[in-house]
Amino acid sequence: MRPKPLFTTGSAPTDAPASTTQLKIAARGKEDVRDLAHTATSAVVNDEIRRSHGEWCRTLDAVKETLATLERTCESAIEAQEAGVADLIETLVGSATVEAVAAAQQTRAQAEIEIAELQAVLDRQQDDLQVERDMVKSAYEQLDLEELERSLVVQALKRSGGNQTKAAALLGINRDQIRYRIEKFGLSTP
Repeated sequence: MRPKPLFTTGSAPTDAPASTTQLKIAARGKEDVRDLAHTATSAVVNDEIRRSHGEWCRTLDAVKETLATLERTCESAIEAQEAGVADLIETLVGSATVEAVAAAQQTRAQAEIEIAELQAVLDRQQDDLQVERDMVKSAYEQLDLEELERSLVVQALKRSGGNQTKAAALLGINRDQIRYRIEKFGLSTP
């Protein structure tokens, strides 16, 4: 016997119970196909997800390993840099200390030379000062101020012809001061 088609075109089903059954079978078949398609699709999708997940996990593990290696490399570089900086600082400090000591020694030697030169200059100046003191003392001893003053008054009176006002003007003093000095020295007026 030939199976009846599920649907006929242009006519209604002739046998109602057989059509309902056919529809149920067709619907059930359709659901099964859908379920089967869904199951097949889900299986394919699930397989693809598992495969992609596996690839991503392997890629992630590789990235993690690369990052760990990079971190170790950076730490090593930082440690080497710090050690290099510490060595560089130690070298610079040592060099600066040596230069500072050398500069201090040179400055001290220069200062000692300058002190010796200044001491020699000071000694010479003290000797010169003593010579000048001796000369002033000798000149002072030779110079009698009162005699000098008397001599100047006598010369001024002679030049002025005995005029006390003119003699005072020559000496840059007033008439009373010259009269005092005439009496003091016991000079006679002409």
